[in-house]
Amino acid sequence: MLQERVRYIIMRLITRLSGLCLIGISLLIVLALFSFDVNDPSFNSYSTDEKINNWVGSLGSHIADLLFQLIGLAAFFLCLIIFSIGSKLSSREALTNILPKIILTPISLLCLSVFFASLP
Repeated sequence: MLQERVRYIIMRLITRLSGLCLIGISLLIVLALFSFDVNDPSFNSYSTDEKINNWVGSLGSHIADLLFQLIGLAAFFLCLIIFSIGSKLSSREALTNILPKIILTPISLLCLSVFFASLP
């Protein structure tokens, strides 16, 4: 009985900490996306400038460039989805129906990126 209670408490603690990590990651990605600069070093460009304009640094410029190239403006929605999953994990609410949400996430991001790509 006591072992099961301790196991439950540890699993709940790990779940909440992983939720807080997801929230932090989503906020860092949003900062990297908002401060994206074409002149920063990334996968497609090399810059000899010492100054990186991205607020998250070199890692942020690489992540923002990759996300903008892969899914475009839908990257902001990806951050919103990661933030909402992290807030659900870190709250006291029960995590229900997470598997369909995770499965539908790539489909919704694909639809959003196609939509934004079709705008003039």
